[in-house]
Order: sequence, then structure tokens, then C-alpha cells
Amino acid sequence: MNRPNGDFSDGDDISLDGELARQMFDESAALRDPVTENLRLQAAKTSEEVFSRYIEELKQQMESSFDKLSTKLSDLDRKYNELTQQVHSRPGDQTCVQTSSLNQNFDQNLQNLKSMQ
Repeated sequence: MNRPNGDFSDGDDISLDGELARQMFDESAALRDPVTENLRLQAAKTSEEVFSRYIEELKQQMESSFDKLSTKLSDLDRKYNELTQQVHSRPGDQTCVQTSSLNQNFDQNLQNLKSMQ
């Protein structure tokens, strides 16, 4: 489909070889634009702030979890010490001695099995 030459004039912003399109969509020209550069910097700054807040919240949650864990471990240690004192304070209770002798028998049996191999 041929158009008459009168449809386009030399003063039009339309370029038959696509020069205008290349200028409009030239990425390097868009990157040099101060407005675009400011938007990129602002987006990077915002992203950094969001990431920093996320890391700070994660740190606080971990500290809180470690504090709770430390408290639970302290409670368990205290209860273990209380139970140990109760066992040692009972006169005539041979539970600890019996357990100790069972452990010795187990160790001896294990050594016997190893020597048989």
C-alpha cells in the first residue's frame, strides 16, 4: 500500500526509519534522566529500609526466643537440682546405688560382647 508523499512533511515528528521510536525507548537515555535516577535511588533506599526493619524484627524475635529458652533451661536445671537433693536427703533409699550397679553390669556385659567378637 503506497501512500502519496503529501501525507508526510519534513516537519513531522514521525521518522520513517524509526529514529523517534529508538529515542523514545532508548534505555540508556531513560537511565540518564534525573527523574528516573531519583526514583531508582528512592526505591533502593526504601528497599534497604524495609530489609533493615525485617532484620531488626528478626533479631528481636530471636532474642526473645533465646530469653524464653534460657528461662526454661534455668527452670529445668533448678528442678533437677531439687530432685537430686530430695533423692540424696532420703535415708535408706538405695535407688541411686541400684542404678549405678545396673550401669556397671551393662558396661561389663558390653565389654564381654566386644571381647567375644
